[in-house]
Amino acid sequence: MLIEAPSNLITNEEFNAGYENFKIIDIAHKIKSILEKMKIEVKIEIKPVIDERSYHISSKKIKERLNFVPKHSLDEGIKEVVEMFKLGIIKHWDEPQYHNIKTMKLLDLK
Repeated sequence: MLIEAPSNLITNEEFNAGYENFKIIDIAHKIKSILEKMKIEVKIEIKPVIDERSYHISSKKIKERLNFVPKHSLDEGIKEVVEMFKLGIIKHWDEPQYHNIKTMKLLDLK
């Protein structure tokens, strides 16, 4: 969509293309619920974190400027990722390509 958008609408702009705002723990519970329906047992482990930032995103700008509205829910996305694991498309979830911070460190980005 951004590639096809007129440059005057997207040049030097940042867009959030989110569906809804979720806390990480809420996403963990959604994943757990979906996996347990597939007979996959999941235990949620909560670890203390140093970085306690919290983000509230708004997708208002991308909707107003580019008429973009997500077509898929979080639940659908979770199910798609589970299917990718089953098909072997994703083999090692801990590889840097699936983690922003790991990728940024490898690329020496700050």
